[in-house]
Order: sequence, then C-alpha cells, then structure tokens
Amino acid sequence: MMSQRFQSWIWFCAWAVLGALAITALISFVVPFVVIAVVVSVGVVVVLRRTTTQAFGSVFGLLAGAGLLLVWVGFLNRNGPGESCWQTATAGGCSERLSPFPWLLLGGAFMLGAVIGQWRRNRRVFRRVDKGVVQPGPYLAP
Repeated sequence: MMSQRFQSWIWFCAWAVLGALAITALISFVVPFVVIAVVVSVGVVVVLRRTTTQAFGSVFGLLAGAGLLLVWVGFLNRNGPGESCWQTATAGGCSERLSPFPWLLLGGAFMLGAVIGQWRRNRRVFRRVDKGVVQPGPYLAP
C-alpha cells in the first residue's frame, strides 16, 4: 500500500496533467483541442468526485501544469528572439521567434510555486498526523 504522502504527489501529478491540458485547450482554437477541453472537463469531474480530500489538497498541480506549458512555449522559441531559418536537403524556411526568457521565467515560477505550495501543504497536514492530532486516513483536511 502506498503512503499517503506519496498518494498526495500522485494527485499533484494528476492535477498537473489536467492543468496543462486545460491551458492548452484554452489557448488553442483548433477543433482537436475542443476534444481536449471535453477530456479535461471529464477528468476534472472525475477527480472532484473522489471522496478523499487528498485530491482537493493537491490542486497546486493545476498551477504546475500551466507552468509546464509555459516552459514548453519557451523551449519552442529557444532560437529567438528574431528570425530563425532552417534548411534541409529538400526544403527550407524561416519563422519569427519570440524571446524564450519571459516564458521560461514565468513557467518556472509557476512550477516552483506549485511544488513549494504542495510541499508546504503536505508538511502541515502530515505533521498533524505524525503528532496524533489527526488520524491518518483518506479524509485528511487540506
């Protein structure tokens, strides 16, 4: 059986996936991303219908998922700012790139803030469990 500390980080990762998909669906107006929005909505409903408050307590993962998407945009613009050209044996082209630094800094701040928030929440809750103030179980208060 997994420890409750480990389970809280599993929930954190589940929220992070939902957060990244939600932000992707939010900023993309292409038809396939409408499908992602439906999947995210179903995922959020499934997670919220769980009876454990560990699922609610790990909601910092949404922020981490959004940060992950911002870091990805920074990575895609790693040759920027300015024009970036490419060439292969059969084709070539150029595209305008944004500066990757604002994306990387904001995404890193989101991810770091989410991990610190989750760590502090776990420390506070599980310290109460370790002291015997709260009984361990699936209904840990956030």
